[in-house]
Amino acid sequence: LISMAKVWFGNQRAAAQAFLKAYPEDPRRYSAKLLALQSELQLSQLPGASVEGEGAREGLLKQIDLILNASDAPADAKGEAAFLRIMIAAEGINEKKSEMIAAFFKDSADFLAKYGDHRLAPEMRQTRFQLAAEVESPESEAALKEFAAGTDPRLAEAAKQMLAKREKMKDLKSKPLDLKFTAVDGHEVD
Repeated sequence: LISMAKVWFGNQRAAAQAFLKAYPEDPRRYSAKLLALQSELQLSQLPGASVEGEGAREGLLKQIDLILNASDAPADAKGEAAFLRIMIAAEGINEKKSEMIAAFFKDSADFLAKYGDHRLAPEMRQTRFQLAAEVESPESEAALKEFAAGTDPRLAEAAKQMLAKREKMKDLKSKPLDLKFTAVDGHEVD
């Protein structure tokens, strides 16, 4: 299965690179560049990948930035590049990396403000919600409140439930638990 994936993504990358070589001025070149970058990213994540590590990641980010800064790149390609950049930057994010969490919520909010109608916007909203539900931070709390007040009824309800659950947990952690009962052996416990 891994060898099939390597062949598949390798073929995609090779086809995109061949298109770029044959048609360097074609308006679709940005879509081809994105396909090549996405294929490279997928290949780098497979076991035994020849391109791995921080250097490869930085190289991908530089290529994405070239698309984002290209004056002739179509809005759809820029939106896809912005999405890909955010997802690459968020790799390995966890509760202990507060600076990464803050950066993700800022970048994803900027993406949705700029590319709210892009075909990848729903996936960005879902990823944003998922991280907000999994990680407790000021940014995730703000994102959940934003979702709770939003127009998507499914996400609004889920966000309200998550906020209520978090509030209940805060109360349980901060208030003493009042227990008073008679034990099995007849002693009063208070």
